[in-house]
Amino acid sequence: MITAKVKFKPASAQNMNREINKFLDDIADDIFALSQGYVPVDEGMLKKSGHVERKFMNKWVVYDAPYAEYVEYGTGPHWPPLQPLVDWAHRVLGLPYARKKGERAKGFRAGKRLGFSEAAGMREGTAEQVGFLIAKKIAEKGTESQPYLRRALDEVAIKYQVRT
Repeated sequence: MITAKVKFKPASAQNMNREINKFLDDIADDIFALSQGYVPVDEGMLKKSGHVERKFMNKWVVYDAPYAEYVEYGTGPHWPPLQPLVDWAHRVLGLPYARKKGERAKGFRAGKRLGFSEAAGMREGTAEQVGFLIAKKIAEKGTESQPYLRRALDEVAIKYQVRT
């Protein structure tokens, strides 16, 4: 019979913990860098909300935009807020607003945001009408997941996989 004994001196254990902590930093940085490449970008708020939080031997890759979880995992059917969809249709698709220019800042009617019933009645090809149609589809089917963090985690897990 043969045995090997491994004993760490306190100084060695501290050095080992320091090296493990650096290794965890590297893993967190890799996850963050990869996830940044996978984040769907419209105005960039979700991407800009990403960062790595660090404590000794604990690392977190965080996206703290209010909708980060909904993008990552998708949603069930629900009625989303309409105004962001209307603004998206105007900004990305180049559709005109049905409202007059001065009314945009205040909303559709004297100080109110655009409502679903008002958007449903808008003429075709306007940002309001398309925003409503998108909201209606989300109300019926929800939104699909767009995994940016899980995708990065999966890739980093493969990269750092321990072979035995």
